Amino acid sequence: MFRTVLFLFSFLLLFNSCQEGKHIYSKKFTTDLYSNHESRFININGLKVHYRDEGHGPTLVLIHGLASSLHVWDSWVELLKDDYRIVRLDNPPFGLSEAPDTAFGVEDYISFYNAFLDALNIEKCYLAGSSLGGWLSWELAVAFPERIKKV
Repeated sequence: MFRTVLFLFSFLLLFNSCQEGKHIYSKKFTTDLYSNHESRFININGLKVHYRDEGHGPTLVLIHGLASSLHVWDSWVELLKDDYRIVRLDNPPFGLSEAPDTAFGVEDYISFYNAFLDALNIEKCYLAGSSLGGWLSWELAVAFPERIKKV
């Protein structure tokens, strides 16, 4: 009986917070939690994309893996931002970036990254990626070798 009452009470609290827009998965709460003064948003191919552009020097673009976010690179940024311009983004549909309306294949990601580099006026850069991001880095380098110094 106690478990049933506790469950119903928890459900009502959760339902009430959702109604008031305070649920932990609300867009505003999530944006406030995962963005900071370095966060920027840009429209790329119709998608609102969260990215950070930090440091000075040659440009290094960091691409995260599946079901991750730009936060996976936080320690790298702290180590490298004095010597490199570090650009990292939340790949669609992860982190704070919007999800596309249709499935996003490798070709879509390559077109997306190329447009992202154009939008940030990055003519040439170094790339690093983890997991899926490593594969996409390689694919981008193959598709646009003139833009990529090293992977």
